[in-house]
Amino acid sequence: MRQGITLLLLLALVVGAAAAGEKTPPAFPHEFYGSVTIDGDPAPAGTVITGVIEDISCGSIQVIEAGRYGDPDRRKGNRLLVEGTSGQKGATITFLANGATAKETISFTPGAVTCLNLSFEGVVTAPVAAFKAEPISGDVPLTVAFTDESTGAAIWSWDFGDNATSDQRNPTHTYEAPGAYTVTLTVANTAGSDSATATITVTVPVGSVAVTSTPAGAAIYLDGTDTGLATNTTLTGIPVGEHVITLKLDGYADASTPVTVEAGKTAAVHLDLTTLTGSLAVTSVPAGAKVFIDGADTGKLTNTTIDGIGIGSHTVTLRKDGYVDATSEITIEEAKSATLHLDLEEIITTGSIEVTSVPTNATIFLDGENTGKFTNAALTGIPAGEHNVTLKLAGYVDATKMVIVTAGETAALHFDLDEVVTAPVAAFKAEPISGDVPLTVAFTDESTGAAIWSWDFGDNATSDQRNPTHTYEAPGTYTVTLTVTNTVGSDSATATITVTVPVGSVEVTSAPANAAIYLDGTDTGLTTNATLTGIPVGEHVITLKLDGYADASTPVTVEAGETVAVHLDLTTLTGSLAVTSVPAGAKVFIDGADTGKLTNTTIDGIGIGTHTVTLKKDGYIDAASEITIEEAKTATLHLNLDEVVTAPVAAFKAEPISGDAPLTVAFTDESTGAATWSWDFGDNTTSAEQNPSHTYEAPGTYTVTLTVANTAGSDSATATITVTEPSGPAPVANFTANVTSGNVPLTVRFTDASTGADSWYWAFGDGATSTEQNPVHTYTQVGRFTVTLTVANTAGSSSATGVVTARDIPPAPPKAEENFTLGSDAVNVTTGEGGQQVTFNATAGLNVTGNEIHLQTGGLAVTIKTENLTTAGNVSTGNVTGVHLESAPVNATVGSAGNVSVSFTAEMDNYDPALGITTTIYEQPGDATQTAFALAAQDEGSEIAGIAYAVYFTKTTPTDTIRDAVLRLTVSPGWVDANGGIDAIRIFRLGDDGNRSVLQTTYAGMENGMMVFTAISPEGFSAFAIGAVAPSSPPAPAPSRSSGGGGSGSQASVGAASNLKVGERVVLSMDRTAISAVTFTAKNQIRDVMVTMAKGSLPRDAKAPTGTVYQYIEATLYRAAAEDFSSVEFRFAVPANWLAAQGCTKDEVRLFRLTDDGWREVPVEALGEENGNAIFAASPEGFSLFAITATGKAPDVEEPTLEPIETETTPPADVTTTPVDTTPTTPQPTPLPVWVAVLALGVSLFLVRRRT
Repeated sequence: MRQGITLLLLLALVVGAAAAGEKTPPAFPHEFYGSVTIDGDPAPAGTVITGVIEDISCGSIQVIEAGRYGDPDRRKGNRLLVEGTSGQKGATITFLANGATAKETISFTPGAVTCLNLSFEGVVTAPVAAFKAEPISGDVPLTVAFTDESTGAAIWSWDFGDNATSDQRNPTHTYEAPGAYTVTLTVANTAGSDSATATITVTVPVGSVAVTSTPAGAAIYLDGTDTGLATNTTLTGIPVGEHVITLKLDGYADASTPVTVEAGKTAAVHLDLTTLTGSLAVTSVPAGAKVFIDGADTGKLTNTTIDGIGIGSHTVTLRKDGYVDATSEITIEEAKSATLHLDLEEIITTGSIEVTSVPTNATIFLDGENTGKFTNAALTGIPAGEHNVTLKLAGYVDATKMVIVTAGETAALHFDLDEVVTAPVAAFKAEPISGDVPLTVAFTDESTGAAIWSWDFGDNATSDQRNPTHTYEAPGTYTVTLTVTNTVGSDSATATITVTVPVGSVEVTSAPANAAIYLDGTDTGLTTNATLTGIPVGEHVITLKLDGYADASTPVTVEAGETVAVHLDLTTLTGSLAVTSVPAGAKVFIDGADTGKLTNTTIDGIGIGTHTVTLKKDGYIDAASEITIEEAKTATLHLNLDEVVTAPVAAFKAEPISGDAPLTVAFTDESTGAATWSWDFGDNTTSAEQNPSHTYEAPGTYTVTLTVANTAGSDSATATITVTEPSGPAPVANFTANVTSGNVPLTVRFTDASTGADSWYWAFGDGATSTEQNPVHTYTQVGRFTVTLTVANTAGSSSATGVVTARDIPPAPPKAEENFTLGSDAVNVTTGEGGQQVTFNATAGLNVTGNEIHLQTGGLAVTIKTENLTTAGNVSTGNVTGVHLESAPVNATVGSAGNVSVSFTAEMDNYDPALGITTTIYEQPGDATQTAFALAAQDEGSEIAGIAYAVYFTKTTPTDTIRDAVLRLTVSPGWVDANGGIDAIRIFRLGDDGNRSVLQTTYAGMENGMMVFTAISPEGFSAFAIGAVAPSSPPAPAPSRSSGGGGSGSQASVGAASNLKVGERVVLSMDRTAISAVTFTAKNQIRDVMVTMAKGSLPRDAKAPTGTVYQYIEATLYRAAAEDFSSVEFRFAVPANWLAAQGCTKDEVRLFRLTDDGWREVPVEALGEENGNAIFAASPEGFSLFAITATGKAPDVEEPTLEPIETETTPPADVTTTPVDTTPTTPQPTPLPVWVAVLALGVSLFLVRRRT
């Protein structure tokens, strides 16, 4: 399958290259980081450094930390990426900053990572003039404040345009006369000068007149002069004072009125015009046509007579479905009836459009619908009227034109299509878009192609973050504008945020209804039953008033956006009750009904007569009494409550319960309900304390009794204390070894670390023993040996064990050997209760990024990760949270394997400056090691076809745990081809614990003519070899193993697409897992998208999801975000026989996604069955680890082999499969899984990974 994918990708590359002509393919970027100075000083934050190849800008980065650019930690991604083509390899890169060129240059090397320190000599550039004036217009006298916004200026010269000048930087000037003034600012420095201008407009005071009439459209005359305007409109710029407005309209009598205009105000004038009318008798053939006069529907149908038509000339139009509109001019005379007859012509309803374009073959869309035709072509049977024709052609901008189709005729439409020039497209999401003040809104950028983001939040606040959060402190409606920019252009998008004052509602009902509703003492004008809306949140009082009933009130709490219900039963005759109790806080019940009140309180609105009042309080006996309520009077009632008392329950804890005399024991009471405590310690001593402490002076067994009591009774509990004769402590065995693994003969120095020992006995695991305290032993045989130290004294003995692994040394001497060390004089470590601390001198040349310390030492690039990093003077201190190691390559010439290279990365929990790691390359492993590798291959259903070479790693400090090592081994293409090709290559491991395995091996591309293979060793270092395997006979499939089997190449399936337009849909076929297809529908324009699917496993710190797990699947999305798609659908299958074995049906299949909050279920739709598999569809919200499960579990059921489901996928128009980039590259380590990085190398467009 992998070879098939490779051939398809190579074929896509050939086709793509043929279509592109001679265009040179892009190469991986050359990455840079280091120090940067300008005139010997650290370059300030904000300085932009640009890499240039052949006078073309090929990448830029902004200095974040003064004096540094980029980051040594490639996982943070913020390096200067200089991008070029494969044809520019070796070209010179120059570096620019602030108009200056760095002294340093370097050759362009695709895929390389270089630490390059840059130095610039500062240059003085000519100033750029700019300023702001506020205000720029207004009535005389006008005072304007000028604010300089120039750059690089040393001298300022202002000319205000009215013969006044200034040399201040930010002057203020007052214009005393009306007019338009050109203000000029000239700035200068030693490099030159520059000018900028602005116009200030000073006006005389004027006002406006809003003129309306019935009907509108009357000509407006001001003081007898035609203004050229018609009602309804506003006359502006009218000098203040008295004026006369006259209106004239054909068919109406002239009308006039005086008006007074005031400065800066608008006066309103309205005149009702008097109509002069006549009549019209209108007929048509056929009859029944609608009659329109001057475009207005009269509501009449022919044949008819219409009265009240204004005198003068009118346009009469007759309109009837299926006929052409007929129009005629008619003159209406005052008090006369005109006649009109029109014959209607039937309509021919359709026509044609001839569509041509340059270039041709563009898809033709008519009114948004795909016609299925391509230019040049004719569209026939088009309804008469206006239509929009759109042409779409890959690589060209969509073009739309409006065409008017005339029935029975052919309209010609030609397009000259413009090639696509990609500019950014602004888009963003705001959450929430409305709410009460203060309102905090999170803005999420959804733009495409943006490099710079500029936000205007509509309240004078701005931001240049990509995804800012902003809080609106005042109510209002705000227009948020996002402007995005790149080198091609810019684009903007807006959204509206509505901030409101929180209000709620109160639903008020009463029995009886129709009571007047008062809110906080004010009559609302409403009566029950009704709902009061728009009530400010907070505490309010509702009062109801109704003749013949007592006023009724109640407090109410109004909450934002909610409706609170208030109901009051109105009573005619009521009194009150003041009820108190000891203690207070008792619930008050009247006639068995809970009043909701607690004593001490007064309860109003109680019906007159005799009532039973009951008080209830937890822990007390209910108290009741009869009370008589009189109209408009307050009765009083006081009740004393009796406390409920239950018998106590005795319980206690003793610590310790045994030990040598004298033994002091602490007793802790755990009884309930006790009022008194009586202790009998069993040695004729007692205590009345609740938590006493007692010392037993003599050995013996003592029964301790605790008796507790209260007014309801008593209870007892006992415990036994054992006191023994005193004796010395037994020893505790412990030891260390200077090495725990290595090649035979292996000499190990053991150091006793026991406490209290008088004698020592060592058993070294190979038949040898020793009674020395600190022996030295040499292992001469290969094996894994358990070392046991037994120590003893008069009080007893103790044992401790450890493991020593002696590896067989290969028969031939090593081809290369390198010792890597972590020690650095600049770094000191200490260990305390809070863990390991690191201290270093900031002047020692170390590179610090955030909480990470980067140093080069002993052939290693070491990153010490810390937290709470603090600096005092030149000394910095932090708590160590982890260490990342990256080694330099170890090179050797190994026969047909070629000039090989071995390097590694690894993780540690602490920093140990004494640690050393020796890397040794052998032509072949030792006999015992090779046997273990052969058995590991058999475990995977294969056999070793050949070993290229072996690598042994030895630590000098065995107590340090190294984990998650990533090995990077190279071998010649000739050796790979001779031993079965890429898919046959495996990396083998033999651990110091004797466990053997075949690591998941990944091909990572070419480097210096050698093929690079990588593998992850979670358990750290030991003995490794790179070799090739062949299937055993008969072949057996490689089982899924948590330790990572070799299998046949990558265990992941990959799918990719590009050039997705909004609304387009693409289906990516997958294999290797139960998921057979992923369908994307683009919400935004998508340049590239890639997804991988691989079998996963349950993380150690995660709980399993509900049900029996059929399969874990790791789904990863690259180059796009889940938010870029309006829908994502997975299609997956579960064998029907597996479901039957679980006792389940397809309706019990579930899909779960692992999130930060745990497993989240994804809704599943059952689609049916294919090839014995139940087929399902699901639409997840994101990509991560998934689990397919079913309810019901049958014992001893293993995961079956899933039969592949054939899916035929046809990409939509303009969606292309990304070709393979065969340019040799130097892959860099990545925080993503290694197999993902390798797959990404096969798709050259996917240089930037993004996991959702």
